[in-house]
Amino acid sequence: MNWGPPIKTASDGGNGEILVYSSKVYIPGNQYAASQTYWDNRYFYVNSDVRVYHWSIRQERIPPQQIDLNIYKIDLDQKRWKH
Repeated sequence: MNWGPPIKTASDGGNGEILVYSSKVYIPGNQYAASQTYWDNRYFYVNSDVRVYHWSIRQERIPPQQIDLNIYKIDLDQKRWKH
């Protein structure tokens, strides 16, 4: 599978990277509900051997370009996720 280049990248707090792939979702409104726009973001944590060691999917209301990836880094001292 080839998704092309990620929309955003950042360090994972160690020797790897966080890669973000995103798709915009629009749900049209109707007489009962307003329209909605959100982004399906896929986060892939890739180590220095270019292997995915963690991934997650999140629906978020802000565009992926505005996401602060520092909150998704690994806390290497505690060996746990910051989020």
